Amino acid sequence: MTPQEYRLRPNHCPLCDSTDLEGDGSDHSDGEWHTYGVLCNACDATWDDAYELIGYVNLVQGKPN
Repeated sequence: MTPQEYRLRPNHCPLCDSTDLEGDGSDHSDGEWHTYGVLCNACDATWDDAYELIGYVNLVQGKPN
């Protein structure tokens, strides 16, 4: 599956289409991008999911100063 197709089915291995996936514990952030390692338990493929910060949601104000 292509990266564009993977965006529509992120819980599937891009090689074998299995849903038996787990994070491999590796992550990296450079301030704009964040990557998180993924392992397919069915075919042993590994890849990095890539995330881009687009803003924030669910902001709740704390105690006033």
